[in-house]
Amino acid sequence: MSRPIPLKLLVHTVTVRRNLGIDEDRNIIWSESETVEHVRCEPVKAETLAGNGVQSDDKLTLFVDCIHSNFVPEKGMQVEFLGTSYIVRQATPYFADTANVHHYEAALV
Repeated sequence: MSRPIPLKLLVHTVTVRRNLGIDEDRNIIWSESETVEHVRCEPVKAETLAGNGVQSDDKLTLFVDCIHSNFVPEKGMQVEFLGTSYIVRQATPYFADTANVHHYEAALV
């Protein structure tokens, strides 16, 4: 079994809200805010190649350790960090072995 990400590296706290759907006016309906502690947010510059050239879209990568947090990021969630709101574009689980998820990395736009 591999070791968890050390707590001294998981220094950030974020607020998350889940996407519950769309109302009749085409506005997103968000759940109540939840505070998630012991995560890490790292700035990232990811570039994707599109038909009209290179576009930079990802702003942050959110690291969530499965030992220190029971939060699982999902695509479409809203994450607020330092007063700025982001949307989870992609959440990827990373496995320590074949059965256990070690941590999640979520790309925020």
